[in-house]
Amino acid sequence: MDTFYASATVFSLGLCHGSFNAGCIESEREALLQFKLGLKDPSNRLSSWDRDVDCCEWPGVICDNLTNHVLELHLRSLSENEPTFRGKIGQSLVNLKHLKYLDLSNNNLKEFTFPNSLAL
Repeated sequence: MDTFYASATVFSLGLCHGSFNAGCIESEREALLQFKLGLKDPSNRLSSWDRDVDCCEWPGVICDNLTNHVLELHLRSLSENEPTFRGKIGQSLVNLKHLKYLDLSNNNLKEFTFPNSLAL
C-alpha cells in the first residue's frame, strides 16, 4: 500500500495589521517635515514627527497599508476657539502624490499659500 504525505505551507504577511510595513516613503517623510517647518505648533502636537520615526505612525498621518504612501492628513484643530496650528502651507505637500484627504480646519493659516497642483 502506497503512503501519501501531504504537506502544506502556511504563511501570513499580516497586511491587515501592518506587520509587513517597511515604513513610509522617504520623499513623503521629507515633504511632511518641510510642511511642519512652515507651521507654528505651540501645543507641540507634531513633536513626534521626527526623521527617525516611521511617518505612517505619526499622529494625523494615514498611510496605505500596502504601498506606505501617505493618503490622508488629519490635522484639524482640537478646539474651534484656539487654533492648534498657525503659519502657512508650503509647496512641499505637492510631493504627496497619493494624498486624497487633507483636514486643516479651524487652524489659523492666514499666510495660507495653497499649492496650485493640489485640486481638492
